[in-house]
Amino acid sequence: MTSPKIEDYILPPQILLGVSTTFRGALEEDANYETAVPALWRQLDDIVSANDLQPLRRVGLMSLTETLGVMRYDACIPTTVECPGLSPISFPGGRYICVEHEGLLSDLATTVRWFYGEYLPTSSYEVVDGYHVELYDPRFNPTSPASIMTIGAPYRVGGS
Repeated sequence: MTSPKIEDYILPPQILLGVSTTFRGALEEDANYETAVPALWRQLDDIVSANDLQPLRRVGLMSLTETLGVMRYDACIPTTVECPGLSPISFPGGRYICVEHEGLLSDLATTVRWFYGEYLPTSSYEVVDGYHVELYDPRFNPTSPASIMTIGAPYRVGGS
């Protein structure tokens, strides 16, 4: 695998509108992320379509819960328009080290494993508690091998 593009982002705090679920991660014996997360995006897409919203970007937020092995996932859109079925989700923003995944979603696990398992542990970035993000802009097309999405981890460098 060639090394994907790495970028440093400062994401602004904002209120997003979205839907939420919990899932069991890939390392869990009863993992259900492969069904829970796509189902949540379909739910968001149905609400967005029914309300004739046309977001240019979508944001996925992942965070730990108090239950070991269970994570929370929020599928969101940035909008100021109230929308039935979508709840406000406060995103605090911050510094993120991000990697671009280019290719099909079926290959995303390879990029994620490289980013979290190889790149971050040997980098100067110290991952901190907070939302991990998935950023979907107009370059994202889930059926295209040229699709691009961005994955980000909150960090600090040198205690800052």
